[in-house]
Amino acid sequence: MTIALLALSASAQVLAELDQDAERAALQQMLGSIESALNEKAFDRVVPLLNEHVVIVFLNGEVTRGIAQARAYFDKTLGQSTPILRDYKTRATVGAPARFIGDIAIADGSTQDTFVFAQGSEMVVDTKWTVTLEKQGDAWKILQLQFSSNLFDNPLVAS
Repeated sequence: MTIALLALSASAQVLAELDQDAERAALQQMLGSIESALNEKAFDRVVPLLNEHVVIVFLNGEVTRGIAQARAYFDKTLGQSTPILRDYKTRATVGAPARFIGDIAIADGSTQDTFVFAQGSEMVVDTKWTVTLEKQGDAWKILQLQFSSNLFDNPLVAS
């Protein structure tokens, strides 16, 4: 009986790990979709990936709450007739495998962000990010996203 319970327990753990691998692959695909959407200035492609109450803390310290505020930030930064940035490109990587707590996933990583300002200057910033996601049905939705950069070693300090 004990051997059967151990075998059953080991089988359940293997299945759980396979499930997590599949979920991690889905999150990796989601990251790729977000990266390409941002590089193409297509914020509308990011919206379906956001929880309606999403909180985002951007590199400039600005906090948005909800999709409407996130969209307004994107428009102010890249989209309106006098945006802060002329262009923005990002390349994202995952720092460690996502961790799962029920239907919640927590992940972190880094990006290399290239900002081209409206007046023409360009700056490349190495950024760290953390994200908390919730599984809603078959889809993951971003609940909270935070970006950060090294306050003491960055292109602004170096110039």
